[in-house]
Formats: sequence, structure tokens, C-alpha cells
Amino acid sequence: MDDRRRKIVLSPHYDDFILSLGGFAMQWQADYCIVEDWIVFSRGNYVFGDTLGNADFSADRSDKISLQRYNEELLAAAELGIESVKKLGCQEIIFRGRNNYMAPSQKAYPLTVKDQEAAGIIRAAVAPLLDQPVDLFIPMAFQGHYDHILLRETVCHMLAKRNKKPTASIFFYEDLPYAAEASWRERLQMQLIMRRWKLRAIIAPIDLESKLNLLRHYPSQDDPSYASGITVRACFLQKKYHLDAPGERVFRACLNTHL
Repeated sequence: MDDRRRKIVLSPHYDDFILSLGGFAMQWQADYCIVEDWIVFSRGNYVFGDTLGNADFSADRSDKISLQRYNEELLAAAELGIESVKKLGCQEIIFRGRNNYMAPSQKAYPLTVKDQEAAGIIRAAVAPLLDQPVDLFIPMAFQGHYDHILLRETVCHMLAKRNKKPTASIFFYEDLPYAAEASWRERLQMQLIMRRWKLRAIIAPIDLESKLNLLRHYPSQDDPSYASGITVRACFLQKKYHLDAPGERVFRACLNTHL
């Protein structure tokens, strides 16, 4: 990973960047890297524990919650010295005609018209980046979250269609806390992705306490499983790689000239 390159993280939702890459983000801040946080599905209505409110798909509810979550993201970004938080404006899965946030499997699924519109927005935003000297981070999409899968598959399809190696360096990151809870089938799917893109792991020790402290910026998403999932995964990586501290992991894609 080149500290001189601009880091652009494609985050499916507000908080996915910080949950998954908060430890790397703190190191980037220490190294004075230029970091951008791009929220792809920035239009939604979800608040943890608000069952009644989450059934409200009105424009007023979406406007209110989207703004609340954006302001939460800005607070975390300010603490981490992130240069900008960009909203791509795509709607979350429930607003695109699905009745569940989760896909039935990691396999490809039929796209709705609104899914196709979202994919078009992603392609338009990402295409110029592939020919720029940036480090681009996309989610691996653990646990079958529709939005995460759509983002991953859209970018992967773009890479597969290219006839030249991108100038951008492509990294896959483990979605947390979901990576800590993935089933063996999902892990098998991830192994296939790793093999396809010849992924090489990059592991870094992190300040776990400071990363967990970042979660205070997200009161609308105060799910206790977040902290526990992050902790489990970080300690697993510490043990697996014999680190001196809990860890985070990303994977760099080793792309050929002709994909």
C-alpha cells in the first residue's frame, strides 16, 4: 500500500468504512494520507432498535435518517482526518423493491430496475478512478448483504471487462462485524474471490480500544454485536498472524495486464 496515494473507500453505508477499516484509517491519519469516504447507499431509513420507524419508507423518514447518519459519519471522519465524505445517493435495498436486507446466498441474483440504476451510479463514479493513481477499497461482502454484494459485483464486473490493467490499486476489505460471523459457505465463496483476483493479504496491528471508541459517533446504529464482532475478528487475526496487538486485514488484487 503506497502512503503517497489517495485512499478512496467505497463504503456501502454510513459506518461500514469505520467498522471495517477504522484501524487502517488511524494509521493513514498518522501517515498524513489523503483519504476519502464514499458512501454508496446513502439514502435509507434504518435505525437500530426502531422497529416501528424502520417500517416507515416515506421520503420524510428517509431524509431525516439519512441526514442523521451523514452527520454521524462526519464526526467520525473529522476525528480521523478524512478529507471528504461523498454521498453517491443510491437507495438502500428496501427502497429498491426487496423485502429483506440479506441475499439468500453469495451467488449472483436477478437485479431489479432500481438495482440496475444503482449499479449505473456506481459505474459512473468508479470508472474515472480506475485510471487514476489511487488506492481503491471495496467490500468483500460477507453474510450476504444485498447492498454490499451489489457494490462488490459491480466493481468486479468493471474490472473483468477491462482490456488493460487499471492505474488504480484495488483492495478488498473484510466487512466487519460480519466477517467474524460468516458461515463456511460464505468463507468458501470468499476463497473463490481470493483465487480469482489473486488476492494478497495485508495485515496491520491496530489500536483496538481506539477503534471501538469510534463507535460512539454512531448512536443510530448502537448494535452491541458491532463491538463484539470487531473484537473477535481483531483478536483472531492477532493469533493467526502472531501479531503483538489485535489486527485488521485487507487484500490487494494482483491484476494482470489483460483481465
